[in-house]
Amino acid sequence: MVSTVVLPFESDDVIDYGLPPSVAFHFLDGDRGLVTHFRSL
Repeated sequence: MVSTVVLPFESDDVIDYGLPPSVAFHFLDGDRGLVTHFRSL
């Protein structure tokens, strides 16, 4: 990975090669709540 995709309100470009690559982990807890953790690589 060499880039990070940004949200539309963050930049006019879809991919920002200046940001570090990131990964998102999604977990469902016991009550079916969604928890997301973002980490830069």
